[in-house]
Amino acid sequence: MRVWAMMASVVSVVLVVGLAGLWADAVAEDLFRYGRGFVETDDGVRYLFSLEVAETAEARARGLMFRESLGAESGMLLVWQESRDVGIWMKNTPLSLDLLYIRDDGVVVRVYERAKPFDLTILHSGEPVRSVLELPAGTVSRLGITPGAHFRLLD
Repeated sequence: MRVWAMMASVVSVVLVVGLAGLWADAVAEDLFRYGRGFVETDDGVRYLFSLEVAETAEARARGLMFRESLGAESGMLLVWQESRDVGIWMKNTPLSLDLLYIRDDGVVVRVYERAKPFDLTILHSGEPVRSVLELPAGTVSRLGITPGAHFRLLD
């Protein structure tokens, strides 16, 4: 009888921990709204991305931390209410990312390629920006995105 009671206790703990993990993932998903946006390169080619949009301090702080995958045509857009100098780090982020720093007028002013997972180095915008687009590593070189490209959020 004691063995069954101990097993039931272990099962309860496992269930509670598992449900807490699912709840944390659901809360993280509620931080972001979903939209689409495109980057237009200097030669006029537009690339469309499905985006998670982080508009609150909590959502921007969470970002892509703890995420282990990101679709090839997906990304996260971090948005601030007004333009400001921005610094991004890769703390708790297991993915390598390309980062596009975007001014209020949609112009990409700085690009960091293949930011290292878990790196605590702060990657600065270098000038006031309104948003940062995080894409899977290699996207920038694959599509030929450089400073001077334009970004537009569609919805």
